[in-house]
Amino acid sequence: MKKKVFAFTMVCLLTVSAVPVFAKSVSSPEPAAETSVTIGGKVADEEDDNKVTGGKVSFEVVGEVEEDGQKYQKIEFNAKPDGNNSFFEWQIDGNYKIVEGDLNSGKIVIIAYDDIEINAVFKDANGNIVTEGPKDDSTKSPKTGVPVGALLITMLGSGAVAIKSRKKF
Repeated sequence: MKKKVFAFTMVCLLTVSAVPVFAKSVSSPEPAAETSVTIGGKVADEEDDNKVTGGKVSFEVVGEVEEDGQKYQKIEFNAKPDGNNSFFEWQIDGNYKIVEGDLNSGKIVIIAYDDIEINAVFKDANGNIVTEGPKDDSTKSPKTGVPVGALLITMLGSGAVAIKSRKKF
C-alpha cells in the first residue's frame, strides 16, 4: 500500500510541476487600452499579413490617443491585393473613428474605441468583387506542441520514478 501511495504522490507532484509550462503558453489578460482586432472573421496577428478573400491585410498599432480620460489605440490597416486584384473598400464593425484615409483607400488609420472587426473587399481584373475564400497555405502550426510535450515528459518522468521507487521497496 505504501508503494502505491508513494507512486501516486510522485505522479501528482510531477504533474503539478508542469503547471508553469502550461501557464506560459496561455496568454495573460490584456490591458484595457488594447483592442481585439478580427480580420476576415479570424483573430488578427499584427506580425503577419492576415489573409482575406482576394488579398491580405496587415495592421500596426501606431500609438495611443487619450479622449475623455480614456486611452484608445490608434491602428493603421493596409490592404494588399493578390495577383490582378485591386482594393475596393473596407468593411468595419465596431466603435471607431477614421483619422487618416477613408473606407475606399487601401490604407486607413482609425482610433478604436472598442474591439474591431474589419475586412478588406477586393475586385478582380474584370471589376467583380472577389468571393472565393482564402487558401490557408501558412507554414505555422498552432502552439499546442509545448504543453503536450511538457505533459508527455512529466508522465514519462513520473512513470520512471514510480518504477525506480518500486524496486527500492
